[in-house]
Amino acid sequence: MTVRGTSGAKGPRGVDLHHARQLETTVYERIPVTTLPRTLNDIAPTLRPHVLKAAVRQAEIQHRLDLSTVQAKPALRTFLAGYVSVLGVANEFEADFLELCVRHDIPRPESQYEIPPYRVDFCWPAERVIVETDGRASHGGFVASKDDRVRVRFLKRLDYDVLPFTYEEVTQTPAAVAAEVRAALRLRRPPSLHA
Repeated sequence: MTVRGTSGAKGPRGVDLHHARQLETTVYERIPVTTLPRTLNDIAPTLRPHVLKAAVRQAEIQHRLDLSTVQAKPALRTFLAGYVSVLGVANEFEADFLELCVRHDIPRPESQYEIPPYRVDFCWPAERVIVETDGRASHGGFVASKDDRVRVRFLKRLDYDVLPFTYEEVTQTPAAVAAEVRAALRLRRPPSLHA
């Protein structure tokens, strides 16, 4: 059972009491309960994959939960990555790139990753590799073109490898894009502690 607050009080025998500063709740049959997204986030780290899959499936089908709108925490995000490609992405082009990663066994990157003052489309922080999915609509024109170059120079000064890909590359030559991303990740992978 989860309750709002940080008092540390213990529950009655047989009840594990958890405390949370913020608690997203709703009412079910006149009983306050946590929302479905909150419940899934809470249980994801503790359940075996097949049990979590059953819970997510029930939430999606029986309760009409749109999984693409869930603000997933790491354990739930990892599970959902194989099913919902658009989690945490800004548009369909970025969703296409995430699907490319899944199809070509590329580790899932962080989406909409902040490197102040910028936010990049995708990043593998340990390898310091960035992928930008550059659509003509948002990256065409003189101002956007100059801004993009300034941004890339800034990121390179921070030792990031920046790989920009067009929509055509991601959708028409995905194998070539995947090979380039894999090569960059391999070159930039931190040395193993056991090496």
